[in-house]
Amino acid sequence: MSKQVSVKGGGFASSGVASPGDKVTWKVSPILSSAAVAEDVLKQPVYVEDCLPAGIVFDSASVNPAIAQPAPAPAGFEIKCGSGTYLRFNLGERKPNAAIEPIEINTHVSAVAGSGTYRNTVVTQTDPLDPSPVDQRTAAAQITVSQIAGIKLEKQALTPVVQVNPEGSQQKQRNVWQLDFINLNAPNAVSEADVIDVLPTKTGVNGSKFAGTMSFEKVDLLAGDNVTILYTKADKVESSPTAASNGDSGIAWCSAPAGGTVVKGTGACPSSAAEVTGLRFTRPGVFGNQDQISAKITMVAEGNKDGDLYVNRTEARASGLMFNVGPVDSRELANAASLGDKVWVDANGNGQQDSGEKPLAKFPIKLTGTDDLGNQVSLNTETNKDGEYSFAGLRSGTYTVTFDPAGLKTGMAFTAKQAVGDTAADSDGDPASGATDPIVLGVAQKRTDIDQGVTYNTARIGDTVWLDKNGNGLQDSGEEGVDGFKVKLTGTDIFGETVELETTTANGGKYGFEGLVPGNYRVTFDPTSLPAGHSFVAKGDGQNSDKDSDGDPTTGETAAFDLASGQVINNIDQGIAANPGSIGDYVWLDKNFDGVQNDTDEPLANIRVILTGTDDYGNQVQKETKTSDQGR
Repeated sequence: MSKQVSVKGGGFASSGVASPGDKVTWKVSPILSSAAVAEDVLKQPVYVEDCLPAGIVFDSASVNPAIAQPAPAPAGFEIKCGSGTYLRFNLGERKPNAAIEPIEINTHVSAVAGSGTYRNTVVTQTDPLDPSPVDQRTAAAQITVSQIAGIKLEKQALTPVVQVNPEGSQQKQRNVWQLDFINLNAPNAVSEADVIDVLPTKTGVNGSKFAGTMSFEKVDLLAGDNVTILYTKADKVESSPTAASNGDSGIAWCSAPAGGTVVKGTGACPSSAAEVTGLRFTRPGVFGNQDQISAKITMVAEGNKDGDLYVNRTEARASGLMFNVGPVDSRELANAASLGDKVWVDANGNGQQDSGEKPLAKFPIKLTGTDDLGNQVSLNTETNKDGEYSFAGLRSGTYTVTFDPAGLKTGMAFTAKQAVGDTAADSDGDPASGATDPIVLGVAQKRTDIDQGVTYNTARIGDTVWLDKNGNGLQDSGEEGVDGFKVKLTGTDIFGETVELETTTANGGKYGFEGLVPGNYRVTFDPTSLPAGHSFVAKGDGQNSDKDSDGDPTTGETAAFDLASGQVINNIDQGIAANPGSIGDYVWLDKNFDGVQNDTDEPLANIRVILTGTDDYGNQVQKETKTSDQGR
């Protein structure tokens, strides 16, 4: 580990000289070293902890910190941070001996910082805890500050990075800023101090950009006597105390955050703290050396998102000053953790994601657990068309992901859990319940390796096209199959893929569609394959499904049906028969015995007529009828 500092954009060195308000950048350069050569196997997560001394204000960093909070460091962490601001960076998994891009931490010297030396210490580590001595992983740089006499205004984010507060959370993390307006031996007489603080209650205010709500909660006066705090709910608040909108005819400044009376300006007062959009601090009389106004402002967000930005602006004025002091902006960021990955079809059942294995869309998934503040969490989602899912906008906590067994179609099952020991490639849910082991999710951690494999067995559809010699619609003994008949399979499998297959009967009219994915299908016996003079027989009523005909007598198309995992359906068949012919004419009384039907001849009714013979299929035929009244 090495650490250097740059003041006002100058070169990096181990130390520097700065004045209040100067921009100071600290460069942290960690190195993960190892004598081993199996770099991919030995990849380790790398963390950096930094302790900014009191008087140095965090502004931003080239890598957003997972944690940024007032000292001390959280329990169990390595760095000793008695005062100032604690920062923790998660650099992800890194290969040993490979270059790691330095982190640049952008700060400024507080306007109210005293003269002296400010030392910034940093520690890097792997996880689990680094076995190397902590002093080998520690570095520091420092600056010397010389305070300049004058009237100073500082606005510091005490919670520069916070976790999101999901909508509906009972326990919420607060956003806190500190305001300091102080006379440090100003050469001129100063009086009538007046400070306005514009709260980031709406997105767009002074560059704020956030989702959900951001509401004022309270203000605590930390230092200053005879200070009056006023409140406004105006839709637009200007930070300059000398702005016309902050004058006697301007917006209403009231005596309390709820139920107060108008002290300055005109209009209505806030009915609750949540309506407050701005604060005003006034101190009448002389504002002498070491006199100050110091306050802590607390706000609370809800329904915010990862990356949301809150900008709190402060500006001050006092008699005896030629210009206002400020404005000073102070930023706070929100971060969020997430859990997710995908549900896939483990076609070969080996418990790991292999090339070519398909995603499973619309699979239901539930997240349950408790966040770091003790809020109970219960969320539901489903996979997208690529089988991917994500639970975003989470706080750190302990969670369980459950891949809902109700999403398994008939014949499907969860694959083996953690079969190959590779979290990113294997399946994480219990084969019976679909629930993972408890997952400890860190601050701003993005887990994309909680996945689930689903197995199924391929299925089959088939049977016979046969010649229904007796036309009874049933496949009777001795009725042979018809080869060369086209059969089509259409439908949609469980992955939403369209299926269109075609085959031809052979070996006694048999056909089959093998290796099918479960889904919803229909079979069509192609009418163009019917021999001349033949038709489909009537569709069966389902009472004898193994022997009757399943296709529509006109189109040859069956009804749609579900095919389950591993199912074999061998009774989708179709009978065809020759179209029936007819024999008949007329029986008459040949009055003139000439053997020819004449107009004077008469029809004979009720004459018995018998047909005998052998049809094309070798069936013996004997039928009987009688003539009608017209001799037909």
